[in-house]
Amino acid sequence: IYILYIYINEGGFINSMYCQVCKSFFRVTSKFNELFKNKKLFLCPNCISRYKLKINHLVFPLDKYNVNVIILYERIPLKFTEVFINEYSTIIKQLVKNKHHIILLDIFDEAKLKDYEKVVKILDRSVTFVAFLLKTF
Repeated sequence: IYILYIYINEGGFINSMYCQVCKSFFRVTSKFNELFKNKKLFLCPNCISRYKLKINHLVFPLDKYNVNVIILYERIPLKFTEVFINEYSTIIKQLVKNKHHIILLDIFDEAKLKDYEKVVKILDRSVTFVAFLLKTF
């Protein structure tokens, strides 16, 4: 459930919004035409700064192809990943536009690298795994 309170003042609208991650209320001032165009929908300034997108690209070469891995965050509460869709959707769109074969994961586990290699061999092409977090050995 999204809660939105709107107050009108001289500078525009003051929205009192409810953060979907930390469950706190926060205020956002916007013009009328920007009222529903907030890029960081339903995230308070604290959560935006705490869970910043930090892209890490890893490549594991195989005989014929590569296992490409893109890790999006250093830390993020996995049960709220849909709230961060504005943050990572442009990366996914760019990969699709460049015709990468993509597999989305919550966590890329390096201990399961052999399993990921099997997927690459079955598909007979390089694969880009996009994950929110990296789990190392």
